[in-house]
Amino acid sequence: MSPSWRSVLGSVSGRLRGPRHLRVEPGVLPDAPEACAAAITAALEHALSAREPAPAQAVTIGASTGLLASGPVAARASVIVSNRNARYALLPWRAGLSGDAEWTVLARHAFATTHGAAARQWDVRVARASGRVARVACAFDAHLVPALRSACAARGVVLDSVVPHFVDAFNRSHRLLDGVPRGAWFADCGSGRMVLGLVRNGEWASLHTRRIGEDAGMRIMDTVLRDTALLGADEVHTLVLHGDAGLALPDAPAGWAVIDTRSAQPRGALRIGSPFRQTSRAGGHAQPPGRPAERPAEMQP
Repeated sequence: MSPSWRSVLGSVSGRLRGPRHLRVEPGVLPDAPEACAAAITAALEHALSAREPAPAQAVTIGASTGLLASGPVAARASVIVSNRNARYALLPWRAGLSGDAEWTVLARHAFATTHGAAARQWDVRVARASGRVARVACAFDAHLVPALRSACAARGVVLDSVVPHFVDAFNRSHRLLDGVPRGAWFADCGSGRMVLGLVRNGEWASLHTRRIGEDAGMRIMDTVLRDTALLGADEVHTLVLHGDAGLALPDAPAGWAVIDTRSAQPRGALRIGSPFRQTSRAGGHAQPPGRPAERPAEMQP
């Protein structure tokens, strides 16, 4: 399971390693198209200027930051888009849908139902998935991807992929869920948003976005416990948390394990088969029974 979007939403892979690949994180982008384009240009030029001697360095830059001078340089870029600039929806498996176009129509309907008429103008993509499983959809403002293409083309950079932050965070952390056979919650917290997903039996069972404030650490666990009860997921006792550097790790209730992706250190109870139990299997990762969760793949621009 995973919101993988190979050719749709993007995973950051080995292609991003090397002197001609850039990882660009422009932070929260303004809603206004012109301001958004200016922020993208600033982040891209900053990344180009900063890639020597560290070509894969991630650069986060605000909309108010001035542009950095940089000449055209041949390179490829993956842009990580803040969860503040992305919307997510979980689409249940539909037997009658035969291709990507029909899944996209379903996703547009889901976004319009939740967000109203404004969703008709959004750029909607759906994660491809193998098997009869739920799929993750993502939507950006219509001007965002064209602005990324334009900024990259003007500087001789190929836009490799546009990756929502939640997808990027899960792709980088999904192995922490490998040894949790009963499922786990995955939370990506930052920029005042929490995207929270539940993985059960190798696929996404729930996905939604919540606003969070300064007391995010406490609210995260409260939300997870409430949603666990609402979904009847009493067998799930693991939270994998990805967050900003200043995010406080919530206390783990009795019987729960809270795993911080920033240090991969657990807090609370660990069971046999936890992601920290090494096995003799090649690669050294514990493998859960049943189908492994698919990772979120990528959005080709």
